[in-house]
Amino acid sequence: MGALFSWILTLMQSLFFERWGLAQALAVVRALQASVERQVPASPVLEALADELARGRQRELQRLSGELLAGVPVPEALDACPGLLPEEVLACLRAGYAAGQPAEAYREAIAYLLRQADETPRIRGGIVVYFTALLLLGTGILTFLMIWIVPKFKAILAGFDLELPAITKAFLAICDGTARIWYLLLAPLVMVIVLLLMAGGAVSEFLRQGTFRSSRSWLASLFPRINAPRLLRCVGLGVDAGLPLPEALHNLARDSHDLRFARQVSAVADRVEQGEDFPSVLLTSRFITPRESHLLEAATGAGNLGWCLRQTAVALERRSAARLRTLLELARPLAFLVAGCVVGFVVVALFQPLILMIDRLS
Repeated sequence: MGALFSWILTLMQSLFFERWGLAQALAVVRALQASVERQVPASPVLEALADELARGRQRELQRLSGELLAGVPVPEALDACPGLLPEEVLACLRAGYAAGQPAEAYREAIAYLLRQADETPRIRGGIVVYFTALLLLGTGILTFLMIWIVPKFKAILAGFDLELPAITKAFLAICDGTARIWYLLLAPLVMVIVLLLMAGGAVSEFLRQGTFRSSRSWLASLFPRINAPRLLRCVGLGVDAGLPLPEALHNLARDSHDLRFARQVSAVADRVEQGEDFPSVLLTSRFITPRESHLLEAATGAGNLGWCLRQTAVALERRSAARLRTLLELARPLAFLVAGCVVGFVVVALFQPLILMIDRLS
């Protein structure tokens, strides 16, 4: 179930991620990386990049440049510009600076953005509009048939005293049932409206902040595995920098703006401090599966836990992207199959009695 919600959030992010533009996010991260590696100010590069962007992006980059010129540390400067970078990138950079390895954090963030560009499927708005229009048009046609055509059709059939085929009886029963209990149809309608309002809140949050942080947060409190890649990547950076596991976990919890996620990570850190095995704690906290727990235990024994944590995060993201790609590839033929079945059912139900009527008249 957690994987399903993870796919849904990834799907929503796929719909709206172009608002940042992956190229723009990469340009910002690479400018900051160059400033760290070459020990030069990032502000001139950010100002030059701002001149090429739209007005809203210009203001955010100029604000970031001003924060850096004022001597604000990079993580705090990025937090002052919400929506400039994806949350996963921000968490990675915070963990890298907390561990004293900003250069490695920038490399990890760039690798994440490149994977997003290459592997995560993108959905064009035209496809969404097409399927929405198809659904609304089909619903309108069925409603018109039930309200206007079917009553007249029943009156015609009654005049011929025909024994109706089973499929026609089923179709007329569905129409009669829908007419009798039409008020029960309001429940799904209300549910759809609530879901749309929830989605609208998530999208408006994204448009304000460039992230589904709040929407992702309450889902991740039910399904912690949604945030497993973030936890594994950030802790892996800390472990590779030589930090003890509890310290790396506490740093992640302290710097996270997601309070639910921070509480989950703090609980893991407390249990690790008490001497519990880290992979077992992640397993019982539902961040990882038993197979991944065995992998981390082997990596701990081999002394390459940090590398294994980061590679596991990459594997989880790639697996989610592959599943989402498969789901999207199946969505179009399944939609046409369902529409074809509905149309075929209605056509056969309406035309079989007409054939019987023509036979009787001839």
